[in-house]
Parts: sequence; C-alpha cells; structure tokens
Amino acid sequence: MKKIISIIAILILVLICIISIYIYFYYEEFRDVQSEFNKIENVESVELSIGNYDIDLEEISADVVLTDSTQIEFASSIFSSSFKDTSWVDIRRYNNWIFETHTFRDNDLFKYSCSSTIDLGKDGELNGCTVIDINNITDAINYHTEIERFINQIPVYSEMLMIEYPDYKKFISKAPKDKVLEWSHDKFENKFDRLKSKARIIKPLH
Repeated sequence: MKKIISIIAILILVLICIISIYIYFYYEEFRDVQSEFNKIENVESVELSIGNYDIDLEEISADVVLTDSTQIEFASSIFSSSFKDTSWVDIRRYNNWIFETHTFRDNDLFKYSCSSTIDLGKDGELNGCTVIDINNITDAINYHTEIERFINQIPVYSEMLMIEYPDYKKFISKAPKDKVLEWSHDKFENKFDRLKSKARIIKPLH
C-alpha cells in the first residue's frame, strides 16, 4: 500500500513539474514584452492584457503611462520583437482620444476596411504622416510628441481627415474615450464620395 502511495505521490509531483514548466514557457513572451517596456526610460507604468489564451499566448496589448503623464494604449498583437524590429504600431487610444479609420483601396479584392486604431510603424499605413520615422513601439514612446502632433490634425467625429495615397484613401476621426461610437464593419462601405465631400484632405509627408 505504501508503495502505491509513493508511486502516486511521485506521479503527482511529476505532473506538477510538467505543468509548472509549461506555464513558465507559455508566459515567456508576456514576460519578455513586460521586460522590453521596463527598459524604456520614460515609461512610468504599463499594464499588459492578453486577448486570447490559445495553444500559444496571443494578442498581447498594453496600456502605458509615460513619465510626462501621456497615456498610450497599444493594440494587439505585441511581441518582444515589436520594440526593435520594424513592425506595426497600432494605437487604440492616445490620452483621452479614441479613433476610427476607414480605408478605401483601388483593389477589387479588398476595397474597404475599417478599424478602431491608427496604424503607425514602419509597416503601418500612416508612417508617411510623421516627420520622424516611427519604426516600432520604442520609437512610438520616445517620439510620442511627434505622434501627438499628427493626432492634433485629426478632427473630432463625425468630421474626417482624409489622407490621399496613390492607390488608397484613408479617413480618420477621433472622439473622447468615453464616447460610444456606432460600429459596424461596413459602416461607410460604398460611401466614399459622401466622406470625401466633408473631409479635410492632406497628403503624406513622405
């Protein structure tokens, strides 16, 4: 009987070890992202959120407060590589502002899309609207005043800013963070002319 109990105890300990090791590696990317934020000198605090607990931990987002009290909410998915490599920088909220964007492309396969973020970063569609290149999250934090300069150009909903690119047009508006915006994935589909007639039009800086 004692032998059986010993075997069961060993099996339980092995199981606990396996689970502990799995949890450690499961949250490794989460810890790495937290560590990267901690390395940035002007970050006062950061609160990370996980959007999807799948086989791999996915969709990490971050609510960041800087030392000058600027608040930036970065949308998912954030990886440790998002701080050094050229990557997307999706901002869902900047201080008291939230955003709504509508993109019309000259492409039969993908003509219209809308989003609740502004997409900066080297691979983002708004990377041409800032004087200083924003290549990744580290740049977004270090040069956040440049992002703020761009955000100050965005009118308050329901007015729109239209950015005119050669093969697509992007409309952007902002609203106070406590305002509930009516949302649907086809909100302004087939309404390009209506938006353009009321929008303030600019071209990217580069």
